Amino acid sequence: MITPKSISFAENTGLTYNGTNQTLFVTLSGVCDGDYVTALYDGQESKTGKLAGEYSATITLSGNDKANYTLSKTEANWTIAKANLTITGSTTTTFVYNGKVQNPTVQVEGLKGNDSYQ
Repeated sequence: MITPKSISFAENTGLTYNGTNQTLFVTLSGVCDGDYVTALYDGQESKTGKLAGEYSATITLSGNDKANYTLSKTEANWTIAKANLTITGSTTTTFVYNGKVQNPTVQVEGLKGNDSYQ
C-alpha cells in the first residue's frame, strides 16, 4: 500500500495596506517534481484582501496529482499591516481676530489609492 505524502505550505508575508486588492497565497512545499498540485482557498482558486487586518482560509489541494498528498495543516492566515500616515499641522497656535474664518492648515502624507480625509 502506498500512502499519500504529507506536504506543507507557507503564507506570503510582508503585506501592508496599499489601497488595492492584494493577492493572498500559499507556497506548497514537498510536492514531487513533475506532479501537478495547486492550492485552493476556501474552495476558490484565489484569495485577495484589501483592508488592513487579519485574513484566513481553509486550504485544500487541487490538480491531477492531489490524491498523492495530504496537508500537514489546512488553515492559512495572513496579516495586512496598516500603512503609515504622516500628519503635519501648521505651527500657528493662536490667531488674532480679523473678522474672517481662520483655520490651521493640516497636511496628510501617505494616503493610498482613492483614500481621502476630511
